[in-house]
Amino acid sequence: MIEDSAKVIKKQKLYSLRSTTRLNSMGLFSFGGRVVSDNPALDINFVYDRKEFGFLFFKAMDLYDHRSDNNFSMALLYHHFKLGSRLTITPNLGFVMDQTRKVAGPGSDASVIIMTAFKLSQRLTIDNSAVMPNMVMEASNRDWINRFRLLYSNNHLDMAMIVWHNNKVFDHTEYLTTGLNVTYARINVNDHIFINTGITAVFMPYSNDQDEYPKKNGLVFTVATVLH
Repeated sequence: MIEDSAKVIKKQKLYSLRSTTRLNSMGLFSFGGRVVSDNPALDINFVYDRKEFGFLFFKAMDLYDHRSDNNFSMALLYHHFKLGSRLTITPNLGFVMDQTRKVAGPGSDASVIIMTAFKLSQRLTIDNSAVMPNMVMEASNRDWINRFRLLYSNNHLDMAMIVWHNNKVFDHTEYLTTGLNVTYARINVNDHIFINTGITAVFMPYSNDQDEYPKKNGLVFTVATVLH
């Protein structure tokens, strides 16, 4: 019997692979909300994602100073928990490697990131990332930073209003940073490559420890190439 081709259901791909390479005009910790270097920086982000879980690898490098704080790597395993059609909670467990002196120098340690995202509408999402570094070997440097974002996406326009708050749950330090990102995104080169270009304004109005976390503002320009 000849199978009716109209009844054949195309098998969905069970995973996605995405690689993003970004050139930034300054070194910005996107999870921490701090400008850590005035030098241009390059970072590479690789994501393997399935319906429920995935893996992320991130590498940042200062293009002028290989000993600045903007030289590190991060590897994370994560799992998506979908609670209804709007709410997703994604715990991440992994390792951050300080690479200012060697591949895994002092300060390298396990980290936990818990992401909570709520879809307000087709174009608006609000999320929070609770970032907790130095959870095992460098417990004296344990910290907790919350990153709150209001995200808007429509065709080629992505916008984000961001607030970072380093609280005093684990240590005495505290700071507050605000940011605004505007990106002209998803400029197609071909079926598997697109380009993003954007700008991020960062303003730190408060820090209770100027030696540890100096108040530093910045305007970061970014060009990214995404392979998917």
